[in-house]
Amino acid sequence: MKDFFAHETAVIDTDCTIGKDTKIWHFSHIMSHCVIGEGCNIGQNVVISPKVILGKNVKVQNMFLFTVGLFVKMMFFWVPLWFLQM
Repeated sequence: MKDFFAHETAVIDTDCTIGKDTKIWHFSHIMSHCVIGEGCNIGQNVVISPKVILGKNVKVQNMFLFTVGLFVKMMFFWVPLWFLQM
């Protein structure tokens, strides 16, 4: 039994770690080898590329892209239509 919520249209690749009470919404894609902490909220149409690490309580609004290998510590709020890369 999983401890997180993922909308039926969300895609979660293999080898991901997703924390308790995290929510992943419509059409979001969590790619392989990601770590998402407890209590996170991943909005609609978010792409989290491989090897991204999000800490506890990170909030990501709709239409956001995290590129490969990014690390976000915790309790951070990302707004729509931003693009981050290393």
